[in-house]
Amino acid sequence: NSSSTFNQHLPCFEFPARCFLSCSDGRYLSSNKDGSVQFVKKKDLQCQWRLIPVASEKSDLIIIVIQNCQTQLFLSILNEVRTSEHEGECWHFEKHLGSKYSFKHLDSGKRISADISSKPKKVETSLSKEGDDEIDSKSLWKMELLSGELCFLSCRPGVASAIAKKGTLAKATQ
Repeated sequence: NSSSTFNQHLPCFEFPARCFLSCSDGRYLSSNKDGSVQFVKKKDLQCQWRLIPVASEKSDLIIIVIQNCQTQLFLSILNEVRTSEHEGECWHFEKHLGSKYSFKHLDSGKRISADISSKPKKVETSLSKEGDDEIDSKSLWKMELLSGELCFLSCRPGVASAIAKKGTLAKATQ
């Protein structure tokens, strides 16, 4: 079940997850109607992405498609990183230290990278070696979740029954 594997890395979140993705210098991944992908300094609707889990035969991998919420286009690799109307591009979603994430193209093995040293700054893909655990910082992304977060409330034993008997939290805490 891809959802349960996804939950191991992002527990208690609504799926598909909506988020902003930012690179190491704080710029946000964005897409426009013509399908080009670029970086912007300020978040807007074109910076919102949907991470949609895809069923996978390999239970240890988290496979997703990445869709722009505004344009409804999917992140894909052609000659460059673009968005496309076709949902066929699958990405392996990986969590790393420091609440950073990487997205590795399932077929090509390329990761989405941010070349912030270039002028203008550009989104590109970089090929990683098979089994390479060292990921270049260009390929690490901060994810700011916009989806609903589920939470659980608990209290000391006896407090819940006191609340139920007295009818209000204010009375139970006096």
